[in-house]
Amino acid sequence: MGHNALIRSARQLGALGTDQAGRYVLVVNADNVVEQRRVETGQLVGDLRVIESGLHKEDRAVVGGIMRAIPGRKVEPELRAAAAN
Repeated sequence: MGHNALIRSARQLGALGTDQAGRYVLVVNADNVVEQRRVETGQLVGDLRVIESGLHKEDRAVVGGIMRAIPGRKVEPELRAAAAN
């Protein structure tokens, strides 16, 4: 890949949402407030999905409790390490 791409496990694709405007991921910002972040996705590589743009390595993606993660709402995140593949 000739650009900076992030790869997320397909097991976490529940974190990847779609609406009429396109694909998005819910992230928790530095103030522990949920934000909806627009992303561009790339190909599926094995069980990994390439996120071409829209996320940064320091972003904290919401991968559990998606139904309770409402943009603009403050949360108490439980940090978990990404699973090794």
